[in-house]
Amino acid sequence: MNEEQRKIFTYFARIPGMDAQILEAISCVYEHAGEKTSLHGNIAVMGARGTGKTRLTHGLVVAMCKDLGMDAAKVARVRGTDLNEKDPARVVARMAGGFFIIEDVSGMNEATVEKLSQAMEFRTDCMITIIEDEKVAMRAFLKKYPRFAAKFDRVISIPVFTNDELITFARTYATENGYKIDDMAILALYTMIGNMQTEEEPVTISIVKDMIDKAISRSSAKRRRSRKNKKDKWLVLQEKDFNLT
Repeated sequence: MNEEQRKIFTYFARIPGMDAQILEAISCVYEHAGEKTSLHGNIAVMGARGTGKTRLTHGLVVAMCKDLGMDAAKVARVRGTDLNEKDPARVVARMAGGFFIIEDVSGMNEATVEKLSQAMEFRTDCMITIIEDEKVAMRAFLKKYPRFAAKFDRVISIPVFTNDELITFARTYATENGYKIDDMAILALYTMIGNMQTEEEPVTISIVKDMIDKAISRSSAKRRRSRKNKKDKWLVLQEKDFNLT
């Protein structure tokens, strides 16, 4: 990834294997840029709930718009069940040349899938479709609708994250919000994540995000700024902000 892409994908760029998946998906889109239909160049994103699928798909759109020099692009996001109440052909016509993102895609019924698949085979001005869902649901969905699945050349699979990777996300997310996490607070985070981590219900980045949000909320204005370096304008999260008691 180049520096611009690393800024866009921040945390995901640091996860082993994710950078390659993201770049391959984007490259595949570019291979079909300029085509009149949406037969190819679409992306499927799958991962457990809370692993950052929405964050990742947003990054994909931003990265491609920057690479293609698009100052503005049509972007629509809809849930699969909500699309059942709409006319897919009309939606595709409105989104021609843009980005169409479908969350929880397995919620689409058979009629909706067939109508959408057919609409993508006609003039779409290379509309890029990105679908999201949990891994088991996505695999079953793509197997059930092979004609529709064939239009998605790349599947990005978000892994279950290790504790170290979750800490990396915590640092990145805090930085994005103008904060640094001191060493003792990092140890507190490791303890919190370790106590919550189970094979049945692994800790996700959405849970870690909530931890950081609450810590920021607890951090009083009186002790937000580090006194160790007056030139350092970063706000500092400390161990007590994570309220382990």
